[in-house]
Amino acid sequence: MSIPRSAMLIAFAAALGSAPAAAQHHHGEASTERLGKVEFEISCDPAVRPAFNRAVALLHSFWWRAAADGFQSVLEQDPSCGIAYWGLALSHWGNPFAGLRPPEALEPGAKAVARGLEVGAKTERERAYLRAAAELYRDFRTTDQRTRTLAYEAAMAKLVEAYPADREAATFYALAINQNALPTDKTYAKQLQAAAILERLELPPEPRALILAGNARRVYRLP
Repeated sequence: MSIPRSAMLIAFAAALGSAPAAAQHHHGEASTERLGKVEFEISCDPAVRPAFNRAVALLHSFWWRAAADGFQSVLEQDPSCGIAYWGLALSHWGNPFAGLRPPEALEPGAKAVARGLEVGAKTERERAYLRAAAELYRDFRTTDQRTRTLAYEAAMAKLVEAYPADREAATFYALAINQNALPTDKTYAKQLQAAAILERLELPPEPRALILAGNARRVYRLP
């Protein structure tokens, strides 16, 4: 069976879910030179765009704490930047493959997305991102996590359908799909669905991608 390069990447990302939380990207300050390039269109003050893009890059690289700090910095400079609360909500959600979250761990993200919806955003696209993130936290004390992650996946599918040229939306949609992969499914249907999306994006061989690919080979027992 031939495994696409992006399938290997997301397979390794899934493997991160079984790693100890303390080992996951708490190694001090992230290096901007090693984060890759992000261009996330926002309607906020143009002055905060570099900081916002860096925070999204940190998010892609699983530097949750540093990403949260980055989005908080954006809000300090532009309190009306509602989409930054989307970034905070995903930063607080953390590793999408880390398993079940206890209710107390979801409080910060739930508050962030609620505040984002209250502040609002200037574009429908940004509001769609906020609504999607809200699904991860909706009624989290009474609704099981899989129901919420499936709702998030569905919301991201709608966002991608509405904005097919949005590469960031496609990337986060692929993660949302892979997050819902069941370990009992040995056809890897979700992983390969996500991989097909990433393959179409033709992601450049950035340092983080090369690291993921190398480790993913062990997941698939590839040479």
